[in-house]
Amino acid sequence: MMEMNQAGADRCRMEPADIRIRPAVRADLPEIARLEKQCFSDPWSDEELASCVKNPLYIFLAAERAPEAASAGTQPADAASGRPEGLPADEGLREASEEGTLTESPADRPGIVGYIGMYRALDEGNIANLAVDPAMRRQGVGRRLLEALLRQSAPLGVKTLFLEVRESNVPAFTLYESLGFCQVGRRRDYYQSPREDARIYARSLP
Repeated sequence: MMEMNQAGADRCRMEPADIRIRPAVRADLPEIARLEKQCFSDPWSDEELASCVKNPLYIFLAAERAPEAASAGTQPADAASGRPEGLPADEGLREASEEGTLTESPADRPGIVGYIGMYRALDEGNIANLAVDPAMRRQGVGRRLLEALLRQSAPLGVKTLFLEVRESNVPAFTLYESLGFCQVGRRRDYYQSPREDARIYARSLP
């Protein structure tokens, strides 16, 4: 992998209007599948994701970045250097070629930048998927997806939400705890590749 230029990495943070949370549709599946493979060591297959989109018992929401927001988020190469806190040096930066021209990074493109999915059964819901493009993390996308899911769940009769998260995924369970989820258990060796325990979280809805 070639060296990544940090010039332009200090992008403008997105305003809430820049991201639209909406139901995922079949046309979103290629981008959702790309994110699934990018974010998870044991990704769901394209067929599994497609079955979720068409399942009436599955709430599947997508975070979409508008084209105008993508254009506004790109800065010239002489912008102040630096990267958002917690973002690896090789993620989300605009790459400079030998000629000095800039190529488009995932954060500069419109389209699906995250998604969340929940399966509901009677008055319980299980959040099975939550993914955000690595180039767009720490900008509130995951929080907005989770908040939208919470708003949609109660009117459907969901009383309790559950989810599992890797023991080592501190940013994820910090987010869940900030939105009222509490740890209620643990599943030993729940995750593979690498093998790891899962924390079980739950939250009651009014």
